[in-house]
Amino acid sequence: MFDFWRMCGKWHRPSRRKTPPPHVLSRGGYECLKQKLMVEKTKKKLEEATQSESTEGVIDPPSPIRRHVKWKIARTKKIGQMMSETAKEIADKIVSHFQLRIIIIFVYFVND
Repeated sequence: MFDFWRMCGKWHRPSRRKTPPPHVLSRGGYECLKQKLMVEKTKKKLEEATQSESTEGVIDPPSPIRRHVKWKIARTKKIGQMMSETAKEIADKIVSHFQLRIIIIFVYFVND
């Protein structure tokens, strides 16, 4: 029985090497990351409101965190380095696509 599982492990080893590494988040996962980023955004908005000496006591809640931002942060190590080259390439494609989308939307509304 043990030989069967060893053979299965050898069979799937090449395909496991090709898959990009998963996120480096701890037990909290994406939900904990989302909450942490929302707290940071709220603190930043509060600081900006106090610096501008806004008289309004009510501050709008921050916008939700975009998926590509969470994906990129989840695959970044604490030292600021991406987990692997494939993750870095994918992140660069995502960022360039997002920037292109912003440019297209900006041009569309300016010319409209």
